[in-house]
Amino acid sequence: MDPSVQQAEGSGDAALTYRLLKPEEWERLKGLADNDDWIPHPGASAVMVAEADGQIIGFLVAQLAIHVEPLWITPGARGGATMARLWHEMQRHLREQQVKVFFSHASTEDMGAYLERLGLSKLEFIPYVGRL
Repeated sequence: MDPSVQQAEGSGDAALTYRLLKPEEWERLKGLADNDDWIPHPGASAVMVAEADGQIIGFLVAQLAIHVEPLWITPGARGGATMARLWHEMQRHLREQQVKVFFSHASTEDMGAYLERLGLSKLEFIPYVGRL
């Protein structure tokens, strides 16, 4: 048996198999959720699936979170287009790398407002941190 495959034991779901989905199998994820926009790039994530009789009945995605910051502009260059251009160029680079989502932290309300003007959205959920 493949060492990445685990049979459920003692949990009432002994017919289920839990395993990491191989990148070449990621096409199987299409159509499982409301839309396919969420499917991340295999190079920056892992998908654990639960299968019954070879059919995916559940999945959990672990993504490498792209955190874009810090942002710094020398005081003499502030107020121009440098900051917006840096954001534009970074977003272009992230798209080329097939990144679908990135995060940024606003330390002030002014910075939050600026990020929103750049097209970022404020999250309406409470983030949690897991440590291993």
